[in-house]
Amino acid sequence: MALLDGQRESGRKIYPIVAAKPENAREVAADLAAKGDYDVIFIDMPGTMDAKGVLPTIFSSDYVLTPIVADNIVMDSSLSFARTTVKVIRSNNGLPLKDVLLLWIKVKHRSNSDVLSRFSEKLGELGMTVLKTVIPDTCRYDKEISESVKPYFRCSLLPPPAQYLKGSGLKELAEELIIKLNI
Repeated sequence: MALLDGQRESGRKIYPIVAAKPENAREVAADLAAKGDYDVIFIDMPGTMDAKGVLPTIFSSDYVLTPIVADNIVMDSSLSFARTTVKVIRSNNGLPLKDVLLLWIKVKHRSNSDVLSRFSEKLGELGMTVLKTVIPDTCRYDKEISESVKPYFRCSLLPPPAQYLKGSGLKELAEELIIKLNI
């Protein structure tokens, strides 16, 4: 309850989180958009295209944000998905989907940034859009599981505490998406 009290005191509106299956997520998002004044509606999809309705929802969205990790297995899967999706976009002008945006996540602080730069450059040569923002690998998400930690970082009701937000890449990601998506 203290969490909701903090929300009320902040004066910020609580944004809705609506459950939907992949096969009707686009319709649920359209209904939500019709009832409210939103700049962006995010649809969180399963990490597999095998789930019913994932592909139609992807191709009926405006943008797809795809996390990528500097790991051979994950990169193969993510790159295969992104290349195929971009190929479909380019051969079908009537689709609402404009682009697949690749986002580096789980980047170790001590990893070689040159490797990411070279990967990003190669992905760009393949026609992929790679965001400049990098989300670091951090344990702050795991700490929330502990009841001894009081501030919430991944809360849908409150902004994260400033000390948690710093270095997370989330503010930079939001700023980059605002520009990239022309919001």
